[in-house]
Amino acid sequence: MASANLDLALTLLKEDWLDEACDAAQKAILSGQVAPSNHWRALEVVKAVEARELPESADLREAYQILKAIEQ
Repeated sequence: MASANLDLALTLLKEDWLDEACDAAQKAILSGQVAPSNHWRALEVVKAVEARELPESADLREAYQILKAIEQ
């Protein structure tokens, strides 16, 4: 499910649906099921959302940071 949500998030980014991409990425990250080999995909969404300065970017970055910390 986490991989599917990351796929969805990346597809939504391409369509410039950033709010929806952020939501899908957040669901993937918070599931705790993102494989280390897929962290770069989550980070791609985080960076895109931050670049556009969406209000949700801080929460998404925090979730991503927690994901990285757990994996180490």
